[in-house]
Amino acid sequence: EWHTQAAMMKHLLHDAELEVKALKESIATAKKTKERASSHAEALRGKEKGARAAAAGLNGIGGAQLERDVKKAKLTELKCKQEAEEQEDIARQQRHTQEVCEARLAKELEKVSACQAQLKGCQTKAVGVMDVV
Repeated sequence: EWHTQAAMMKHLLHDAELEVKALKESIATAKKTKERASSHAEALRGKEKGARAAAAGLNGIGGAQLERDVKKAKLTELKCKQEAEEQEDIARQQRHTQEVCEARLAKELEKVSACQAQLKGCQTKAVGVMDVV
């Protein structure tokens, strides 16, 4: 009957609306995390470049202290490179999460529209029955 269908559609609509809200929050979180990781990776790439330049500038000058400074600069370069790669991986993962959530969101929004249309149909049937009675 139409009232059973209406109750079912209300339930489906409610579930879809909750899912839409959760997906929007997931998209916002993924976007924020992606931007933060990208920014951090960019800063680390700058430090890596500076450390590489420092090592190149100090290399070949000679002396024990300078050799230690060159090693330190090379270690800094390597550490920054590794950390930047980790941040870039995080940014890629979050971009993927965002894309998946956006695709799911589109489907849930379609579900919301379909449920609303079905509910409107049930309301029209209900009005028709009331007119007959």
